[in-house]
Amino acid sequence: MSLDSLRELTGAPWLTSGGKGWLCGIPEVSQERDSAPFRRELQMIVRKYDDIDWHTGGDFPADLDASHARTHIALFLEWAIRRGHESDTLRSLHPDALHSIRQGQLSGKDLLAQCCDDKLTSDDLSETGNGFAQAYYEASCLEDYVDLSDDDLPTLYHEPYDQKKTRDICEKLDARFHQWSKQLDHE
Repeated sequence: MSLDSLRELTGAPWLTSGGKGWLCGIPEVSQERDSAPFRRELQMIVRKYDDIDWHTGGDFPADLDASHARTHIALFLEWAIRRGHESDTLRSLHPDALHSIRQGQLSGKDLLAQCCDDKLTSDDLSETGNGFAQAYYEASCLEDYVDLSDDDLPTLYHEPYDQKKTRDICEKLDARFHQWSKQLDHE
């Protein structure tokens, strides 16, 4: 399924790549508001990167339950936890769940549902995790997921949450994180 098809199917404003409004859940800052004080204020607001509610309305496939809208979000969250990019808050509130993720005894989908209210927010990630999530969700998240999807499936929501998909996504995220880190070193 192409990115344009997904945008058309979901009608989701966070799938836009420009203009005003929302871009993967992060409010775009207008030039009038692109000032240091406003940016500091914006950083103090909890950012919502993704939410299954953004996916389950409208034309969400009738043959799937809502847990399938969780897959791509959970894969990112699981990667972040396995790489140590979870927040101190998540660590203090859910240490057993995080340990279970790292041991492969709990899936990112379960953690997202049980501990994160089916949302990926800045409260779930460390400072480094948030820096990467902001850049990645704006630039490459959806495109990477589409690139790694099975074109024979009817929609992206039909993608499996299995070891192969987790491995593929983690490898892509590792590469993107490495690129992002190198950019920071050169700034």
